[in-house]
Amino acid sequence: MKVRRLLIPAIAIVLTLLMAGVVSAASTVTSKTINTSTGECTKDAQGNPVLVGGGACGSATYGATGFTGHIHGSGTGSLSDYMCVHTPGGGPFLSFGTTYTFTVYDSNNGVIATTTETVNPGQDCTSDTNWVTAGSLANVNFDANGGVVAYSILITNPNVTSANAQSTFSSYNSIRNEVFGDAGHARAASVAPPGPPGDVPEAPAAILLVLTAGAVALAFVARRRLIGARTVA
Repeated sequence: MKVRRLLIPAIAIVLTLLMAGVVSAASTVTSKTINTSTGECTKDAQGNPVLVGGGACGSATYGATGFTGHIHGSGTGSLSDYMCVHTPGGGPFLSFGTTYTFTVYDSNNGVIATTTETVNPGQDCTSDTNWVTAGSLANVNFDANGGVVAYSILITNPNVTSANAQSTFSSYNSIRNEVFGDAGHARAASVAPPGPPGDVPEAPAAILLVLTAGAVALAFVARRRLIGARTVA
């Protein structure tokens, strides 16, 4: 009886908090995509860039609302999103810019939530550290939207527009979009920056092997022809 008397007030408090929205399920992000010049880009089972439905990813597209795509997850909670960039010659991906307008949408393109984020720039993106220092979205409900929301990420400092996006990212050979929930951290595939496709660091090793094998074969054929020509002479 004493235990029951103690439990009843505790249960009542929890129910009150739930009804007031104080207690809520955390958001968990599982994956994300980014739109490119050839379509929506995701990752294959090995983590390599591939279009949704198959095919090669192109360069990232940057429109009036910035970079766009979809975020997959579950639960209800916060979201943080920003871009990372990679410089030719090596080194890690680094966080880019200092302020963003981050917006998520439902399947009818209705705005679920929007915010102005502050990002710590130039930080290593290879870890699970969230470099958004202020302005994360709150109360994004994945479950009410079938486990997926659309997003746009507009970089406002520096002021990146569709007109200057190519020149802004011209010194980088690859970019990557990162998203954090209350639990989970997802990275979109790394793709070429806006403009003509460039060298993407995460290109499948198999492609490099095929190219290498092709070069060796061509060299072998050329050598045989040269030897044959000398013999005839």
